[in-house]
Amino acid sequence: MGHERRERAVVDIEGTGWEERRLREWLTGRLAARLGLAAEEARGIGPGTSFEQCGLDAVGALALAVDAESACGVLLEPTVAWDHPTVGSLARHLAREAERSRTARGEPAW
Repeated sequence: MGHERRERAVVDIEGTGWEERRLREWLTGRLAARLGLAAEEARGIGPGTSFEQCGLDAVGALALAVDAESACGVLLEPTVAWDHPTVGSLARHLAREAERSRTARGEPAW
């Protein structure tokens, strides 16, 4: 229990919540699948990995944006992968947009 509490505090201090982590994992999986990466290669994709480094082209970036829009239930600009060019920055953006959308609908965060 103490470890869990400490982990939560570290997460809160760093400004990354459970939803952002979940979205980072989801993005990594979608990106790996879209690029046909093996599990070993997918482990190399971290929060600071850019979509360009992964070899994602314009069509792939647009498809990733459509997937993210559908998964998060928010409307995204088609250029979202260019505006937020790393796994971490896009996950952070998606988490904020999802929270904004929930707040607008009056839904609780949990």
